[in-house]
Amino acid sequence: MYSSVEQAYSESSFSPNSEAFDMLHDDTTERSSSYKQNKSTQQKQYRDREVHSFAELREAICEMTDDQEPPRTKYEILSKAAQHIRQLRQMNLKLQQQLHILKSSRMNDEGCMMTQSTCHALALEW
Repeated sequence: MYSSVEQAYSESSFSPNSEAFDMLHDDTTERSSSYKQNKSTQQKQYRDREVHSFAELREAICEMTDDQEPPRTKYEILSKAAQHIRQLRQMNLKLQQQLHILKSSRMNDEGCMMTQSTCHALALEW
């Protein structure tokens, strides 16, 4: 009736009809279910952190800008934050230039008899 291969397969410990197969299958199903729950929990925690971070960024934008209407979407929040960062960078560069000019003029006012290149080098060290 059965060939020797079929009989060996049906009698093996991992055939679909064996208890060992059932136990292994149940264990794999439990691990898979546990993995899915863990992944789902991690994804929810990530989304929660993301929502919280965007809310913080929205508040910071509202505090730092004169905009009448706060950004509503993630795109608006990121765009306004990038715009504000660029403005701060430009302001920082202008302030550094003004500081350099003030230091140079102060050195000259105090009787600095150095050449312009020497004063410039000293101002950049600060």
